[in-house]
Amino acid sequence: MDNQIENRLKEIRKKTMSGAYGKEAKDSALVYDNLSDNYIEIFLKTLDDFYLKRKKVDTELLPIIDTFFQTLLIIYVKAHKIDPGIAEYLVISYLDNIPDTEGTSLFHKHADFVDAGHAFKNVIKTKDQILLWEVAKKLTLNYNEFLNGLLGILILLIKCSLGLKCRPSQLKSTYGSKINDFKQLLDDYDLPYDMIVKFANSNLRNSIAHGTIWLDSEKAIVNYSNKNEYYSISLVEFLALNTSSLHFADAYLSAIATIVIFMFGTREDKSKLPPELLQFLSKIL
Repeated sequence: MDNQIENRLKEIRKKTMSGAYGKEAKDSALVYDNLSDNYIEIFLKTLDDFYLKRKKVDTELLPIIDTFFQTLLIIYVKAHKIDPGIAEYLVISYLDNIPDTEGTSLFHKHADFVDAGHAFKNVIKTKDQILLWEVAKKLTLNYNEFLNGLLGILILLIKCSLGLKCRPSQLKSTYGSKINDFKQLLDDYDLPYDMIVKFANSNLRNSIAHGTIWLDSEKAIVNYSNKNEYYSISLVEFLALNTSSLHFADAYLSAIATIVIFMFGTREDKSKLPPELLQFLSKIL
């Protein structure tokens, strides 16, 4: 872990304890403080929090949350059966770069995603439509930046499990190439988990980054362009993607927590996993 990540972790800690992320996050952080130095207990708490939050979300969002979470676990398990070292890239890449591949850590992308999501939740009911539009664009950019990094790692794991060449250098592919590769691999992977592809949009991400996106408020249509190609999406769908994506950040960390407990936890540790998760794992292990 480099110094920048250590320093940002300290900053996140300060913000959390100041209440910047809300009372629930602060109270949860205090509980973490009282846990022992046993990291397994911390990961078990992460999973307990994830399943508690899951019970509070709208029922129509549950399939999206569960599919994202379960997709990461299935891809990890399949890759681990072929090459445990490649499979562990999914865990390693949270705080560290993949070996010999700079810029592949997901930590900063994930932290930016969390911050943008928090801001979006705080303004979603505002009457200031310009503020909401700007915050929604920021969240769309950040969740796509996160998926850009994550997709590269998932593609490596899928290729590994299919017996294909999986080189870390492939992580440097463009976002659009990763999306296309992921779609193609899913066809060969015998998994109907194309939900991630519905959120990953390189043209939308590039248009926000390059300032080629605008809102037709009268028609409630988001117009955007990339490389002289023009696209549009309804404002309702644009905001729905933002709202649904909010849960990916927690689902990602919870998948990592699950993997670490199964990698290093005792039989007793594993027995403490949420019953729903144990039931799912029994089907894929």
